[in-house]
Amino acid sequence: MYRPLKATMIGLAGFALIAAPSTITSASGDPGHDHPPEKVCAILPPSGEFAFDFGKAVEMKRALRQARRWYGIRTETASPVTSDDVPAALDTLLQHGDCDMIAGDFLAAFAMQPILGDHPDVRFVALDSGFQGDPPNARGVWFAADEPSFLAGYTAAALTNTGKVGVYGGIPFPTVTAFMDGYALGVEFYNERMGTAVEVLGWDVERGFGLFSFTFDDIDVGRSTTEYLFDQGADIVLPVAGQLQLGSLLAAEDRKASGQDVKVIGVDSDLFKVVDGDPSRVILTSVTKEYDVALLHQIEDLVEHRWEPGVTVEDLSTEGVDLSPWHRLRREVPRWLRKDLRQIERAIERGDIQTEADPPSGPPLGEWFTNPGNGHSYALIEDETFQALESQAVGLGGHLVTIGDVAEQTWLYETFGVGEYLIGLNDIAVPDDFVWTSGEPVTFTNWCNGEPNDANDGEQVVIMGFMELPCWNDVPEGGGIGIVEVAAP
Repeated sequence: MYRPLKATMIGLAGFALIAAPSTITSASGDPGHDHPPEKVCAILPPSGEFAFDFGKAVEMKRALRQARRWYGIRTETASPVTSDDVPAALDTLLQHGDCDMIAGDFLAAFAMQPILGDHPDVRFVALDSGFQGDPPNARGVWFAADEPSFLAGYTAAALTNTGKVGVYGGIPFPTVTAFMDGYALGVEFYNERMGTAVEVLGWDVERGFGLFSFTFDDIDVGRSTTEYLFDQGADIVLPVAGQLQLGSLLAAEDRKASGQDVKVIGVDSDLFKVVDGDPSRVILTSVTKEYDVALLHQIEDLVEHRWEPGVTVEDLSTEGVDLSPWHRLRREVPRWLRKDLRQIERAIERGDIQTEADPPSGPPLGEWFTNPGNGHSYALIEDETFQALESQAVGLGGHLVTIGDVAEQTWLYETFGVGEYLIGLNDIAVPDDFVWTSGEPVTFTNWCNGEPNDANDGEQVVIMGFMELPCWNDVPEGGGIGIVEVAAP
């Protein structure tokens, strides 16, 4: 068990000093401490790109400061300016040769993955991410965002005046849809408990698809997406989309100024603190990932000699995720609701309430859907080989799907979900010369990072989802489920 952290760390809430961009900062703990002077190094999130990364960096610095007090460890931080600087920051820490542990976020994890085997004595930690394979010196730390999101959904259902609440995501990664699942299930739980019929706009938890911006940094898209949800009747919106939260906040402030009572719920960090206040009184709360708590737990495992590779999860019981304070809207949250939330939180910690969605059912095989953008019809089909799938598609009057642009790709993800569905792209005839079975020119691609790579010396066909990521991957020729496309007559 980890020691309780939140109460202990309240006194450190004001610690917000971040190392200057592209600098390395070192510090030492008490040399007289009983524990050996392990050294923990951290790659802070880039300081020059996203406002929300600033909060994560502050939390990581806070954790290191507390760890020096508790355990007498030495610490060192690297502060890249942009994501392109992350590999160099990692190299700098490794060149010093004395880091017992190096921690970072998902960007750091990408830089760590290729060099794990070159540094077997260093323990690598990825916060809110993980590692491929089973490296013996690496641990991924995931956050159970569905748990506090469930509380947020219950809160939104209790406080809505329109009977509709909204949510949208950036890109349908599992780390995004976890928020959306928990939020929708929280609303559902409130409806069952209270006999109400509050509607969730933007996410179908049973089918696992909904409203996505397919960007994390275009604030204008966040603003327009939130305005769309407001126009549909939602008065509380959860934007699971990074920087787009700022656009959602602007949309809510505009509506509030025009007399409409609307609110937003932040994600990842406390939105109230990120924007330094809420003069318009539209920030209800935030679903937070506590980077300081998570990093402290990794350090505690290190100094107590119980650190092991693999995966660990931070949840409500470990204090690694939370629902932020109500701040300026505290008086709008009645006592009965606060009491309910405390009881529900304890029930979630005991495992009495499910906050994770069941695997989405997805559209059944053979059910046709029409894309309003081009008038074409699409369905899922199944066969034992790629050639058999294409033959079946031709027999239905079409081909395996040809994806011509981002709009068609977006519609496919929204309709069929991010599954490993075979599409018409392949290089069967000429290696590395990818063509569509329909004969149409290749005008658009959506490859995953590092793909296509022909990793197994025989990857000749393409799937449009990989490891729940909305991107393409080349795979060995074979059968499975594909998408057939039939043009409008």
